Amino acid sequence: MNGSLIICTYNRAAKLERLFRALAQPGAVPPDWEILVVDNNSKDNTREVTEEFQRRHPEVIYLFEPTPGKSHALNRGIQSARGEILAFTDDDVEVEADWLSACAAAFADPKVAGIGGRVLPRWCVSKPEWLPPDPLYRNGPLVEFDLGPRPMPLSEAPYGANLAIRKSVFEQHGLFRTDLGPRPGSEIRGEDSELCDRLRSRGELLLYWPQALVYHEVPLERLTRTFFLNWWHAKGQTETMLAGGSGWTFLFRTLRSIGWWGLRWLVSAGNQRFQNQLIVWNKLGILAAWYQQTLPKGRAVPKLGSV
Repeated sequence: MNGSLIICTYNRAAKLERLFRALAQPGAVPPDWEILVVDNNSKDNTREVTEEFQRRHPEVIYLFEPTPGKSHALNRGIQSARGEILAFTDDDVEVEADWLSACAAAFADPKVAGIGGRVLPRWCVSKPEWLPPDPLYRNGPLVEFDLGPRPMPLSEAPYGANLAIRKSVFEQHGLFRTDLGPRPGSEIRGEDSELCDRLRSRGELLLYWPQALVYHEVPLERLTRTFFLNWWHAKGQTETMLAGGSGWTFLFRTLRSIGWWGLRWLVSAGNQRFQNQLIVWNKLGILAAWYQQTLPKGRAVPKLGSV
């Protein structure tokens, strides 16, 4: 079964080189697979790095997508891909040598529409002691997805850093939403989770497939409280966009929730206090998105103060 690996990148030439080294391992790219590198208007030497790798690996195809936004780059890759199976990873990921073969093996079952693989953190320093105690509140900012050693139907959305879906599924159900996903000046994400939730709601079978393992870099800039707070604020905005939250009832319910969790934040201590603060910031993101959807055009949206 042939396939296409789609890598979207923006101004990360050095990290892309590291990913290329992993893909250059013997057997890392199965026969009849291609690698599509979608450059989302980078200003560094991404094109030169890709073309150098391409000279040694003719299965590599360089694509340029000028419209800013990861979803635009993903969709460009999907539309250009020739494979039956489309695998996705990020430019700051390290893949195992058998990663693509493991992804392909899941599709031996024709009922499988897509898989989400295991994503483990690659720490650049020791794990900080201030991380929230509940994995729910730390795995998102760290891009960690680990449901254990056994395959199972997915009941939650995996991460786009380790995702594979049949091309025919995109043809039937549509591409990534371009109003979601990171872009310069915006931290709104959720393009991968929205797609997977859409597919599951339409009866498609998505599997957690731990045999497909990648490691996601955790750089120093992610290991700050400010990053976690901003990530959860942006997630709140995304949640409102997906749920279509609007109206005064929605507003009053959100304000009540902010008050409740704000009180718990004030009376708690240690790591639990920080986790409660993350929940408050998430609710503030929900509130900010409500303003965007409710206020008349031209009105300024209140900005969250610096952390």
